[in-house]
Amino acid sequence: MIGENFALIRKKPFDVTNQITRMGIALLIPVLLWFWNGFFLAHTTLRKPIGLSIATGIICSLLVYLIDRLTLMAPKASAWMKFVRLLLAMAIAVVGAIGADLIIYENDIHRKLGEMYEAKVDSVDHAFDRTDSVDRVRLTKIVTQKQVKRDSIQNLYFDEIQGRGSGRPGRADIAKAIEVQLDTARREVQRAEWAKDDFINSYDHRKAENRKRVVTENGLQLQLHLLHGLVAESWFSLLFFGCLSLIFFAMECTVLIAKSSLEKTSLEIERERAKEADRRINWTTSSTWASTSKTSV
Repeated sequence: MIGENFALIRKKPFDVTNQITRMGIALLIPVLLWFWNGFFLAHTTLRKPIGLSIATGIICSLLVYLIDRLTLMAPKASAWMKFVRLLLAMAIAVVGAIGADLIIYENDIHRKLGEMYEAKVDSVDHAFDRTDSVDRVRLTKIVTQKQVKRDSIQNLYFDEIQGRGSGRPGRADIAKAIEVQLDTARREVQRAEWAKDDFINSYDHRKAENRKRVVTENGLQLQLHLLHGLVAESWFSLLFFGCLSLIFFAMECTVLIAKSSLEKTSLEIERERAKEADRRINWTTSSTWASTSKTSV
């Protein structure tokens, strides 16, 4: 798991196997932490399917595993390696704390999202009612105009029948022509009243259809914005977020701490001696070859 030869290590003294075990445990801590964090971030926050969420957790844990395994396999943790690993641990700790807070504050975030949705619905309803009121006035005005026109033609028709128009009482040709216009005017009034009644009766349906246009926002950016508001609204929430980040940071640094603080085992001492012996052999060989070259010349 950490790049050592298992067949070789199992034959070594207890101090070697014990240190290898501790390094393996130190490596498992951030790996398991990021499988959990990646899975719940994808499944709970981003609402991804269970299979995709598991794959996300595996990828996150694999990346952390490869980074920490590279640190463990290095012969010596250099200053640059420590610096880069600490920066990475800080970034991962903040991201991990944010992911955990998104899960912890899930109900509060959904409550805020619900309030935002209700506010949008109220705004849309208010705008709809204003437009609906204008349309009702317009339809009522049309009905009134049609009724006035009908009444005018009707009065003209009665005058013509009674002989106060052309002077020919009864249903003469002029009266019949006016009667046709009166029937048309009556039908127009009826159609206008039907249109107004249909418009009024369909109020609830039209309002429900208009509400469907309100988009329910639940993106990660909006959730982060709401989370920032929830965390910043009290000192206790800020303290909680800071402690959570420190916990994640400490977990991320377990491999670096294990690499830097553990004492040298007999295996490492043996390897260093072998490396020093190879260096001396190479130096002696080079010196002998240089002396032989000078003698030949």
